[in-house]
Amino acid sequence: MTHGPHGLLPTTVIGSYAMPGWLWTAVGEIDKGSYGETDVRETFDDGVNIAYWTLGAGPPLIGAMAAHGVWLAMVDDASDVALERACESLIETRPTAVNLRWALDRMRCVLSSTPPDGRVDAAFREAAAICDEDVATSEAIGEHGESLLREAW
Repeated sequence: MTHGPHGLLPTTVIGSYAMPGWLWTAVGEIDKGSYGETDVRETFDDGVNIAYWTLGAGPPLIGAMAAHGVWLAMVDDASDVALERACESLIETRPTAVNLRWALDRMRCVLSSTPPDGRVDAAFREAAAICDEDVATSEAIGEHGESLLREAW
């Protein structure tokens, strides 16, 4: 695959961001055990606020953020009630966002069939899969677009 003299262009117009930096920080702190319940709840609340206020963000980013928001909620409380509460809180941020609803429905489906003691890991794996799929889709769009641009010029 060729990408021209500067490599692949970032796909900010398309909306592929994989996983935001603040979330990587949260993951690291949770893995180290240095995040307490309040830290996890605050990070979840931050994610909800970001989903609400990032009206210009690409649709795939919204779904990826929501999936990671569900994961954060499961870190705090992996019960059925917490799963529903997290999904409801996140969907309220952008009720008409198709990608948001799609990601939350996907997370609900996976996690509702997973016992609570396995939900944290399952939620992270599924959220990461959503991000990976978005990156792959955006790369495919970019590659296709590159070939069209080369043909046009």
